[in-house]
Parts: sequence; C-alpha cells; structure tokens
Amino acid sequence: MAETQAQRVAAQARLRQSEGRRRMTREEIDAMVNALGDLVGVVRVADPNDKAEVHTQIGWS
Repeated sequence: MAETQAQRVAAQARLRQSEGRRRMTREEIDAMVNALGDLVGVVRVADPNDKAEVHTQIGWS
C-alpha cells in the first residue's frame, strides 16, 4: 500500500509540474508524508540485503 501511495504522489507531482503549478496542496503534502512514513517503517524492518539494495538504487551507498 505504501508503494502504491508513493507512486500516486509522484504521479501527482509530475502532473502538477506539467500543468505549471509549482506548489503542493495540503492534501498532497499529507499524502507524501504518510507515504514516506510508511516506507521508512518498511525499510526499518527489512532484511539487511534488501535494505542495502534499496540504498544502492537510490544512490545512498
């Protein structure tokens, strides 16, 4: 669910950018904070090898 919500927020950000809107709505900010919070929890309890892969893919290694 967190991954789906994160994808939704990213899609909304791309749409907003293509429409020339630069500021996020309160709802978009809330959705992003909730999605990121869920993802942090998932990564926190992830297998160390999976966690390392996530870090590699986002450039944190």
